[in-house]
Amino acid sequence: MNNNELIFYLVLVSTNCVIAYHWAVYGFFELAIQRPPKVLPFFAVLVGIGTVMVGGYMQRAGSLKLEVITEKNMAMALVYLLGPPLLVMILVRLLHIKSGVANYNRARAATQFWAGTGKLKFGQILQEEGEVLRNFPRAIKALEYFDKAIESQKKGTVENVAKSVISTDDQENYYDGYYNSRCPACGFSIKIPGSTEGVEGQCTMCGSMVTAKRIGRNIYVSAFGKLSKRTVLSAQNKKNIATALGEKALLLRMMNRFDEAEQCAAESLKFVDDALSDAPDDVGLCVLKSLTIFRAAEIAHVKGDKIKARNLYQQCLAIDQSIDNTGDSNLVQGLLASL
Repeated sequence: MNNNELIFYLVLVSTNCVIAYHWAVYGFFELAIQRPPKVLPFFAVLVGIGTVMVGGYMQRAGSLKLEVITEKNMAMALVYLLGPPLLVMILVRLLHIKSGVANYNRARAATQFWAGTGKLKFGQILQEEGEVLRNFPRAIKALEYFDKAIESQKKGTVENVAKSVISTDDQENYYDGYYNSRCPACGFSIKIPGSTEGVEGQCTMCGSMVTAKRIGRNIYVSAFGKLSKRTVLSAQNKKNIATALGEKALLLRMMNRFDEAEQCAAESLKFVDDALSDAPDDVGLCVLKSLTIFRAAEIAHVKGDKIKARNLYQQCLAIDQSIDNTGDSNLVQGLLASL
């Protein structure tokens, strides 16, 4: 293999690997309808096409001689050109992408594409478009992708730490400057100092390293050890589930399946509130809660439940104002005024 052929090969393989990575993350059809569109894979396609055209011109001019990538050696050429991209796709799916993310990306891309075509008008029922979408195979498939993504996240996350929370308002378990508590890993009785910025110790029963830190009116206790490894539904799992349910609610709403959409929005809100109980100062979760309430309000709006819609729109505005997130306030206020 000469130098020019090596450069030609490396450029083609690099562009194919870029396309393969995004294909693995988003899906082929969904990659084409991303909103906003993904620039890098389309740029890779253009570079690949340009490389083939320039290579063909150079070959005719005699400045590029293909010794490996030839018709006589087509099987080896395919291995060289397609082997690395296929390996990238497999590794990305197995190692890089977290459980359910690929399914969510596919479903969300399709949902946002259909919502962004200009047919979705908030506060109004989609007549013909909604009925077409209701029976559209790709829309039904997108719902299946959402369900798979949600189920994957509901399996939880394996953590190497066990946690518990002590409320400083609980004076029944407080004596002589200590709170009577239990090791989060094994449940053995331990004493936690009531006023501390951070303390470390070891459970005499299971040997786990125990840390405690007071934040506000709560003391957060963590145990690290062999017994602390467990599968939990983490705050990130709850956030991912809530996000997927919210997007699913939007798709069901566009398909005129309003009752199911309303149930999805309500379930999404439960997971958001649950995640906020773990991280009450997470602004991202507050934004997600506002969006989830907006979804529920807009669904109630198109169903004709004006009282419920008005109440939910007002809740949405209150959350946005509390976190200084007023980007969509005009939309919400306009819908509120139309009731």
